[in-house]
Amino acid sequence: MPGNKLLHVLLLAGWVASGTCSAVSVEAGSAEVLVLHSADLSIPASTLFDPAMREALERNSRRPVLIRTEQLAALPDLVVADDTETADRLARKYAQRPPELVMPVGSIALDFAVRHRARLWPGVPIIFYAVGTDRLRRDLLQPGISGVTHSTDVGRTISLARRLQPQAPELVLVVGSSAYDRRWRALARSALEPPPAGLRIAWLEGMPLLQLQQRLRQLEPTAIVIYLSMLRDDAGQDYIARDALRRVAEASPAPVYGVLESMLGHGIVGGSFQDFRTVGAQAGLLAARVLNGERAPQISEVFHTEPVCEVDGRELRRHGLPGARLPPDCRTQFLPAPFWEAHGTAPVAAGAVVIVALLCAAAYSQSRRRARAEARAQRRERDLAHAGRLVAAGELSASLSHELAQPLAAILSNAAAGQLMLQEPVPDLQELREVLMDIRDADLHAHSVIQRLTDFLKKRELRLESIDLSAVARDMEKLVGHEAQRRGVLLHCELQPGLPPVLGDRVQLQQVALNLLMNALDAAADAPAATVAVRTRTCPEGVLLEVADSGAGIPAENLPRLFDSFFTTKEHGMGLGLALARMIVEAHQGRISAENGPASGAVFRVVLPAIATRQQGSGASRPARP
Repeated sequence: MPGNKLLHVLLLAGWVASGTCSAVSVEAGSAEVLVLHSADLSIPASTLFDPAMREALERNSRRPVLIRTEQLAALPDLVVADDTETADRLARKYAQRPPELVMPVGSIALDFAVRHRARLWPGVPIIFYAVGTDRLRRDLLQPGISGVTHSTDVGRTISLARRLQPQAPELVLVVGSSAYDRRWRALARSALEPPPAGLRIAWLEGMPLLQLQQRLRQLEPTAIVIYLSMLRDDAGQDYIARDALRRVAEASPAPVYGVLESMLGHGIVGGSFQDFRTVGAQAGLLAARVLNGERAPQISEVFHTEPVCEVDGRELRRHGLPGARLPPDCRTQFLPAPFWEAHGTAPVAAGAVVIVALLCAAAYSQSRRRARAEARAQRRERDLAHAGRLVAAGELSASLSHELAQPLAAILSNAAAGQLMLQEPVPDLQELREVLMDIRDADLHAHSVIQRLTDFLKKRELRLESIDLSAVARDMEKLVGHEAQRRGVLLHCELQPGLPPVLGDRVQLQQVALNLLMNALDAAADAPAATVAVRTRTCPEGVLLEVADSGAGIPAENLPRLFDSFFTTKEHGMGLGLALARMIVEAHQGRISAENGPASGAVFRVVLPAIATRQQGSGASRPARP
């Protein structure tokens, strides 16, 4: 890896750990760029915008690029909390090393950058992106400010839905009540003027999620549902937009359409979207031209990207919508061509060659082939397990971001308090010591969160050790604790201390516990009294881990197939979580089972042999495979 790329990775890791990029030594001649996000970096759109922008910028810049990132966290209220204080913080942070280029993401960040430009970044060129044409005011286009805009046209999504469902009797629009939600509502109302003839319009605005789901279940399958945005309801409950969308799609018997590309693949049929990757790539290329001196820094220029039509092939098939009705330029995702249609007769010839080669190889060295195949299988199993951990971490990203935000906010407030104390004529040293201890405790808390996640996500070789199963369950309970609170699920733990140790790989057993906990949270989320219980205790076969939920339970016909690969009852599940859990448990010489609870819900049990039990039963411990 080139030196500047490695430096970039280290800086990015530092940002994850602390929320900001700390001062580090930078290669001479590096170009420093500040990316200023309007919203929280955990929103899905950022994961599409940013990689495309960074790749285009680093590939086309003639110098190494150091990208620093700041977030204004202005959603869902569309305002920067403590605007002046935020500007003061940025002024102090970049006073010694101002950036060569500032890149605001979104209209709120652009407005903030222009408003404070004279103080924070005088004479520094600005390249904005992800700004809608309806949000770009004339006063924002000052000399040296250029960027990339896009169109936000809800009307095109409605037209796509009516094209696929020309006989639909009703159009239902789902939207929350935050300032961001209200902006989408205004765009939709404008697109529906004048109202389409022969189509009833219904607005589901600001409803709490459970009430909204009940209303959606009453719709006719022939209706059209447009999901605009839902960051907050009328009761003041905040939501993650993608999570709310998933619940909407699960409840609605009618096809659901969306207005953002990041919604595709999460329950919508499709829509007309701004192309996040194209917007990001164009902004990165424009930034590289400025850093390379190919464009005068005082020139102002705006580039526009057109919306694209995209649909989810799986949702088309699920709702029986004919793909022949799609516009000619509409792209279909998640629908790979059949293998033989894509490759013709080439696989036949290739298959014959492979068969002959395999027969010769088997005759020549069957034992070596078996050993290599087993090694490959073990590597693939480890890769699959690692992928499962990454998926689980993605589902927990919002909760982890919130958990990190608390100690970081505590550090910031205590540091500010310490500064005020130092301004006193005679500072209270004892109080200052207490403030510093609070800062240290908050930092250790953040470090422990990051360390737990890093250890869990790390891809490494099998490491067998003596493990306390109660400690494994406790670690995963800490990881999902805030996620349970966010979903309104009471997490109850009964972990027996002093359990006999088991022999195994800690990360793999953590993955088993996490998979069972996440499944239990999903199952219990819609229950009237949502609870999940985690228990550990000794049993005749060794040590028991039990996870029980208060959900609807498991249909009897699904019990025999529950741990089969690719079997799932979830709308967007992959069917790998429980299969991975069984693979890991059996490789640790244990067993996993599931049954319905005595009153409600489901109970999953994992039994692992204690180290002493292993030695008595087999004479020696056999290492786990995955």
